Amino acid sequence: MEGIVMTKRVVFIVCLLSLVIASVYGAAAAPSAFKKAQADIIGKMGEIPKPSRAYRIGALEITLANPFWVTMKDGYVAAAKDFGFKVDVLAAPSESDTAGQLNFLETMVDKKYDAL
Repeated sequence: MEGIVMTKRVVFIVCLLSLVIASVYGAAAAPSAFKKAQADIIGKMGEIPKPSRAYRIGALEITLANPFWVTMKDGYVAAAKDFGFKVDVLAAPSESDTAGQLNFLETMVDKKYDAL
């Protein structure tokens, strides 16, 4: 039972991270609005500090056969470049391959990423 709860937590965190990244980097339709909001936040809070080390983040996509998930992957890669961390994006061959998705997730947990 504990393994199921842990798996659900990890899946929830991955989904939440996907939504955040999509919100930030999926706003390509309104880049000027994004840049303005970003400048406002930096003005209020200051620049984002550089990381003290190169963090490793794992991202699990459902599949890269769907253009939506490819866009998400591109957002992860762009964020990694902008903020100075390393991201590994894995995906199952198809959206219905839940066993493959779970296998990738378990593999990522074993690799001890800083975040999933």
